[in-house]
Amino acid sequence: MTSTNSGSDYLSVNQKGLSIIFGVLVIAFGLRPCKSEAQWIRATLPDSGAVATRLTVLGNKLFVGTENDGLFYTTDDGSTWESPDSTFLDSGRVWFLSVVGTQLFTQVGNLANFISSSDSGRSWQIRYIPFADDWFGLVQHGTQWFTVVSNSIIVLNDSGKSWKTYSSYFYSKQLNVLSLAFNDSETFVGTSNGIYVSADSGQTWQLSNYNYPIYNVVSISVVGSTILASTQYSGVYRADLYPQSRTRNPWAKSDSGITNPYVVNIIEAGNGLALLTYNEYPFSSDVFFSTDAGISWEDISFALVDTGVSCIAASDSDLYVGTYGGTVYRRPLSGLLTAVKPIPQVRRSTFSLFQNYPNPFNPTTAIGYQLSAISYVTLKVYDVLGRLVRTLVNKVEQPGSYSITFNASGLASGVYFYRIDAGDYSQTHKLMVLK
Repeated sequence: MTSTNSGSDYLSVNQKGLSIIFGVLVIAFGLRPCKSEAQWIRATLPDSGAVATRLTVLGNKLFVGTENDGLFYTTDDGSTWESPDSTFLDSGRVWFLSVVGTQLFTQVGNLANFISSSDSGRSWQIRYIPFADDWFGLVQHGTQWFTVVSNSIIVLNDSGKSWKTYSSYFYSKQLNVLSLAFNDSETFVGTSNGIYVSADSGQTWQLSNYNYPIYNVVSISVVGSTILASTQYSGVYRADLYPQSRTRNPWAKSDSGITNPYVVNIIEAGNGLALLTYNEYPFSSDVFFSTDAGISWEDISFALVDTGVSCIAASDSDLYVGTYGGTVYRRPLSGLLTAVKPIPQVRRSTFSLFQNYPNPFNPTTAIGYQLSAISYVTLKVYDVLGRLVRTLVNKVEQPGSYSITFNASGLASGVYFYRIDAGDYSQTHKLMVLK
């Protein structure tokens, strides 16, 4: 290791050698370095073999949870590290780290319950939650805190001293709950089978992505007037946050620039967004950044030379990444927000007609479609003999995504067909009325 600033930051000799080799390639072959080349600042954890599993920031402290070595924190960007003074945190895997207000919550090793600190990690208290081994972290909405236990959503009160069930819908449907988010009036839940939304505090649920199959939704992020969903195998999707506009503009892909569809997490980072991807075969993990609310992304992983990025977090001023190689990297957000430029968007050249949802149905279903150019559009429903039974759309429409509700009241049970004609594009799908 070598340092050029009295030990505040370190660069390994091998990393320095890689930088020199890359510089030679730039000169010899005219290669242009990535914008993120020299921006990352590296620090080594106390145990150089530790695997960082979780990162979070509280005040001036960066907390790092590890695979087998408990919890560490630093107040000087990794020049020195300390362990919280608690027998709960001496060793073992840190399963999650969540900051709610001024409190830090975690679960470590074989501890059957989660613990919390209200003084930046100086002292800790046990919080008793049933089946705490299934914890996936905490989500704050207003003055309440939510988590998921055995695929039921629970709400915590009194700083975690009491709890009650918010919704057991997903437990009853045997759906794996993977993520949770809120806007002012709705609750969003990412599951193995899609994105569900409730407008009545968890009493009833509807599948939100009726127009687009989305599976294994591992994180949901609310960004301004947009909601982003990242998935395990198919990238990132976006929709308008509020229900009235979401009906007009339903879920669509939002991963321009992302080279790996296995997205682990999306976090807010200053006025931008950071995204972590992972690939097992062959192994790779990359960090992407967006300055246009997730419409386009740029890879900022250059110079992260360890065995892969395992987790990400952000403070008001910096982006942090933890690695599988016992290191933590820091990068100022100020440089990212100016260096990463939105990718110019090219309008898609394809039209789409989506399968209706639900199907079969009684009496209403939603039919979604997408236009890439201004078009005269007709959307009509026919019976099995080819007779017209309903005209749903018959007008000129602008480019965009649309959803139409088809009410089959008055129609007999059976199979019907719906057809869209828009310019030179036409498509037909089958639907079923079941009464």
